[in-house]
Amino acid sequence: MSEAMGTWLVVFLVGLTIVVFFVLPAILVFRLVKTRREEFYCPWVHRNVAVQFATLDGRRPIGVLSCTAFSDTTGVLCGMPCVTKAGNGSPSKEPKDHVLDLLNE
Repeated sequence: MSEAMGTWLVVFLVGLTIVVFFVLPAILVFRLVKTRREEFYCPWVHRNVAVQFATLDGRRPIGVLSCTAFSDTTGVLCGMPCVTKAGNGSPSKEPKDHVLDLLNE
């Protein structure tokens, strides 16, 4: 194999590696992750908030993209208890007793 052919083979393999490990996963993530907007009572700020969630199945939130509880709605700084186990992962329209118990601890 000539040196030029070897160089092109290396360039091709590097390009293929970049596509397989970086480009394809990025495309899949954007196609799999959906968003859901919901309004509910947040016991941590003691008022109703509008939240945009990231979700994989269209129902259960996996992360918070924005929340009106903060002046910068994309700067969610509360640890996202409405998505984590502390908040039981299911936002509600009314305060939950177990959530209020967590606040009192």
